Amino acid sequence: MTDKVLDAIEEVINGEILFMTDEELVTEINELLPEESRFTYEAFSKWKREKSQSENPLFPRFLRLIKKALIEQKKTLLIKLQTDDKAWQRYAWILERKFDEWNIKSKSEVDHNVRVVQLPDIVIQ
Repeated sequence: MTDKVLDAIEEVINGEILFMTDEELVTEINELLPEESRFTYEAFSKWKREKSQSENPLFPRFLRLIKKALIEQKKTLLIKLQTDDKAWQRYAWILERKFDEWNIKSKSEVDHNVRVVQLPDIVIQ
């Protein structure tokens, strides 16, 4: 991870990255870098999981860029969801799968088979 790499990441995420996978993102970033500065998808994945480079002084900038990219993706999806009357489900589907907080399946489910115990009537005075 170098300043050149981070500059390339920033340039790519400032573009249209809504539907890019991480592998496509790495490809786009590497296109902006000289051969000796390019990195693999596996290295990028480790950086994102904070498995390597965490001691690198540039690492906090990398994390900020990744968070910025995710925020921009979420904003764009929400805008498209609100403004596309014909295909809003497409954006809702992507939003639900990309961001856990929007995934209704990950929310706790109510058990409808709960046995309800009849409580005695209480008179409140």
